[in-house]
Amino acid sequence: MTFVKICGIREDFALEAALGAGADAVGFVFDPASPRYVSPAAARPLAASAQGRALRIGVFVTDDVRDVRQVAGEVGLDAIQWAGSPVPEGALVEMQEMRHIAVLHLEAGEDFPGSVPPTWACLADAPGGPGGMGHLANWEAARQGARRCRLLLAGGLTPDNVGKALREVRPFGVDVSSGVETDGRKDPRKVAEFLRAVRDHDK
Repeated sequence: MTFVKICGIREDFALEAALGAGADAVGFVFDPASPRYVSPAAARPLAASAQGRALRIGVFVTDDVRDVRQVAGEVGLDAIQWAGSPVPEGALVEMQEMRHIAVLHLEAGEDFPGSVPPTWACLADAPGGPGGMGHLANWEAARQGARRCRLLLAGGLTPDNVGKALREVRPFGVDVSSGVETDGRKDPRKVAEFLRAVRDHDK
């Protein structure tokens, strides 16, 4: 079964839409510059509601391991997605109780890096920011990565193209945010359609 993460969760209705549709993980963005930013205080009850129902992933742009550890403990996270830079040196040791996701922004025409970070998963995304931009990733490079690591494909995925992405890239999982939104907010209908498209591919 394809692993599905719905990212950019900020509200109860969005969380319930994701969980009700069968998402395996939900993502909380802790980058104040992002339109999907959620404060640790606001994320805490959402993460509590998701406990035991989905993996709770915090998306961070900072490389301050101490700050990330504090937020992870306060919110109750299961995994850390290092969206802004390579995984900080020492993070895998200092936070070894967490699952870590390394984010790779793949430029058009480039190959997947020869060295794979020793993290729980790698996330292949489009260049141009920490995520949620709606731009397609480099699927050819991502396909290379899917043979080398537990690869999550992100970048411009929607209910209409996720089936094709799964057939062409064959990733471990997919990560979507803007592709299941309407006017900047999670759309329960699109969330359900996205999960349905993934599960139809899984059959």
